[in-house]
Amino acid sequence: MTSSKGEARRAISGRGVRINGNVVEIDTMISSQDLPIRLSLGRKRHTVVK
Repeated sequence: MTSSKGEARRAISGRGVRINGNVVEIDTMISSQDLPIRLSLGRKRHTVVK
């Protein structure tokens, strides 16, 4: 969803990334038991991880 790791870090620190509607923090952990996951980056980029 991002073109670089730096862009992903900036999006997370700017509170622009959400997992299942919850804002992602730097120390957020997810597991395979949480699948499927709705991942959102900003207002327009969304994807579902199965």
